Amino acid sequence: RLGGALRRIYREGSFDTTAWGRGELDLTDLKAIPERLDRAAFDVVINAAGSTSVDGCETRREEAFLTNTAAPGVIAAYCAAQGRRLIHISSDYVFAGTRDGLCRETDPTEPCNYYGQTKLEGEHAVLAADPN
Repeated sequence: RLGGALRRIYREGSFDTTAWGRGELDLTDLKAIPERLDRAAFDVVINAAGSTSVDGCETRREEAFLTNTAAPGVIAAYCAAQGRRLIHISSDYVFAGTRDGLCRETDPTEPCNYYGQTKLEGEHAVLAADPN
């Protein structure tokens, strides 16, 4: 849903965009990611993908890990090696959810479920591949 919304917004701004759904890029196939990116001309990747079913992540842990943790790391490493920019979208589920009001990026993280844990680990994988 977020990816589709971003695509509509950027197209309205006359940006040349490409958006891939699961049918075009399976994030559980880590070897396919660089191959797909090699065939695309781009300056920036906005990663809004992942396993987002909180309950589903509890039962399909391998899929959640691959899409929310491993794949973002692969994308970040590819972008860093190619000198391209990555914008990685995470989740507020990386926080415990006990704070009154809005969370800040500087708040301590404390995922309360596997979905949040994989999203936080994805953030770390992205930053390890390219701190910028």
